[in-house]
Amino acid sequence: MLILLLSAVVPMLAVRAVQAVSIFNLQASVASTMRTQLTQEAQQDMLRTVDGYARSLDQEAALVFALVQVQAGQVQRRLLSPAPAEAPAIPTPREFEAWLASPPQGVTIQESPRHAAIDREGNVRPMHVSYDTQVVLLPRLNRLVQPRRDLSDDAEQAALREQVAQLADMTGIYAQTFKQANEFILWQYTTLESGLHFSYPAKAGFPPGYAPRLRPWYRLAINTDMPIATRPFVDVTTRQLIITFAQAVRDNAGNTLGVTAIDLPVSRMLDPAALNTDWADQAQVIVVAGQPASIDDPESDQINSPADITSAPDVYVVVDLNQDRRPVRGQLQIQTLKFDRPDERKAVTEDLMAGKNGVRRVSIDGQDKMIAYGRINPDAERPVFTMILAPTEVILAPSEQAIATIEDDLRESLVTTGLILLGLLLAVGLVAFGLSFRLTRPIMELVTASRRVAGGSLDAQVDFNRKDELGELGRAFNEMVPALRDRMKIRQSLQVAMQVQQSLLPAAPPHIPGLDIAGHSEYCDETGGDYYDFINLDELGPDTLAIAVGDVTGHGIAAALLMATGRALIRSHANTPNTLGQVFTDVNKQLCGGQFTGRFMTLMYLIVQSPRHCNPSTGCVSVRFLSAGHDPVIVYRPADDTFRDLAGHDIPLGIDPDWQFNEENAHDLRTGDILVVGTDGIWECFNPQGNQFGKDRLRDTIRQSAPGSAESIAQAISEACQHWRAEREQNDDITLVVVKLAG
Repeated sequence: MLILLLSAVVPMLAVRAVQAVSIFNLQASVASTMRTQLTQEAQQDMLRTVDGYARSLDQEAALVFALVQVQAGQVQRRLLSPAPAEAPAIPTPREFEAWLASPPQGVTIQESPRHAAIDREGNVRPMHVSYDTQVVLLPRLNRLVQPRRDLSDDAEQAALREQVAQLADMTGIYAQTFKQANEFILWQYTTLESGLHFSYPAKAGFPPGYAPRLRPWYRLAINTDMPIATRPFVDVTTRQLIITFAQAVRDNAGNTLGVTAIDLPVSRMLDPAALNTDWADQAQVIVVAGQPASIDDPESDQINSPADITSAPDVYVVVDLNQDRRPVRGQLQIQTLKFDRPDERKAVTEDLMAGKNGVRRVSIDGQDKMIAYGRINPDAERPVFTMILAPTEVILAPSEQAIATIEDDLRESLVTTGLILLGLLLAVGLVAFGLSFRLTRPIMELVTASRRVAGGSLDAQVDFNRKDELGELGRAFNEMVPALRDRMKIRQSLQVAMQVQQSLLPAAPPHIPGLDIAGHSEYCDETGGDYYDFINLDELGPDTLAIAVGDVTGHGIAAALLMATGRALIRSHANTPNTLGQVFTDVNKQLCGGQFTGRFMTLMYLIVQSPRHCNPSTGCVSVRFLSAGHDPVIVYRPADDTFRDLAGHDIPLGIDPDWQFNEENAHDLRTGDILVVGTDGIWECFNPQGNQFGKDRLRDTIRQSAPGSAESIAQAISEACQHWRAEREQNDDITLVVVKLAG
């Protein structure tokens, strides 16, 4: 019952987990898409705003161009007409300054925040102006001008008096124009070729040596018949950034009479409050250029030209509209945007130099910001741009809010379904608890009985009177314990057999002068079929030793018994004076007549005598040997780094009772030679990839370990096989004997 309940709940949990993962992935995808789309919309909004600034400026420029043309027509008409008999008085700037204490009747003087000036100490003070009159700056005269009086009678003075009288009533025209564009105009003025300069509204505060005919707007206007607009530059009286719209005034013959102009402050043309976005209060509006703004004032040594500052392109701040104007102390401070990354500064600079609008995400002064910039002047040589800067996090706030809403909805959904699943799990737990006693009691009995078996009690039984699966399990347990008891007995017998077989192997190599001998054997099961033996043959000659290495087919008890039988037969015939062929012909017949049908034994049998008994004429050591189907003896001669094999040609023992075995001889072994006899478990050792160790690696191991003793050579071969096999299980017995002819 519990399993059925769990089988229903677990799939539900798995399905819910998959759904949750899918929902999270979908949420991430939607969030990424929304973030990208909303960011693009914000960028487009910023770009539309700067484009709107440019269009607004075009519209304002069109209006101001029309006004300056009307103003130029009025100036031309008056200059080409006779001067009126009576004209209103026009003060000079010095006289206007004297009026501040007691202005004449009909003239109102007021403080104007629009015309606030920044002095050289950085203080902002509203200027005193009058919209009831204009001022005239004389070329060399600096007192009140009364038409046709107070001037000398020479022709030049007469001409100046006549021009002042002709333009005296322009005050009304200026006032009317000022009302038509009240939001934009800062100053209106007219400069004549004679040097007279009329400015409205009336003001004082012209800098010493001010020469309007040398100003860029004057020189630019007289060289064209169309109205012109200058680049942004600093006003000499208020220190505000302005753009001058000017029109040359000419007579009927085309001779230049002068230039009339209107100044517009950049900060009023591009109002930051025009931003109609959610992030407008976080935005900054500035005017920038790809090189310093043109600030040409040849009459003043207080403002440097761009060439004195830098010649490298950069993003220069012409004006910060949020600050409205910048303080000036002695010299104009040229500022640049502080980009954190040179590649971002380079990309924006290239856009500005090329006159291209754009939107980018950049890092400025350690802050992640979005910037948009749009061109606001037609100057092809050096465009000027409006730039909007806003923190990226503010721009992305709507997308992040939408994403947070989605995440909240998802979290609420997951909590609701989680509570439902939790209730279902509690219900399953209650049902499981109700059924636990009936289901767990027989299981606990099985656990108790199993622990008794683990503790060594092999007579433990359980008494289940059930016909369900637990009853079947109890009956299987009761059948298992006796079978386990029998297997334990067999295992104990195998342990005894292993001990017996291990006792048949030599406990230590024999000590024969001139022979360094070592033997190793590693079985893959408790008992094995590999065999090696050392037999002293003192009856056949002094310092004579027989070495036997054999390999019985298969593993286990049967192989161990055949090995033990073969060992006994070999030892019983070893000290006979017969040839090795006669000895092993007899041993083979006895093995074939036993109870080991189907099994056989390979054998390498060598008779080695101490090198002290070598042939005095040749210095060579003779070895008699017989190979019954066994792999050859590997002989390594370190003196000339060569290998050779001692191979026989007989079949394994236990196959054919009529086989006649033959003795082999090697008469050219020398002192220092190394003889290695092993079983195929060495070179047929497999690594985890299924590759054999092979005889080439065996020979390399012998060569590398040859300077050591026979025991160290045997140990090196064993360790090489273990390293090659790694974690793979040993699948065959490994036996080897190493003989080093030490001399």
